Amino acid sequence: MKKKYLIKTLLKDFHTSTLPPIITREYQIPIASGKIITLIEARRSGKSFLLSSSTKVF
Repeated sequence: MKKKYLIKTLLKDFHTSTLPPIITREYQIPIASGKIITLIEARRSGKSFLLSSSTKVF
């Protein structure tokens, strides 16, 4: 019974919590430099999103 209560509590907490605020960052990627561009950051920090959104602009 404790396990079921724990799962219910965790799900309730998850659904009532709010998302953290979105942090906008200012990047200048030298895309027209003629060189290979590499982004090194922590995992799940938005590297793929940044690269995919920058290719849509050009």
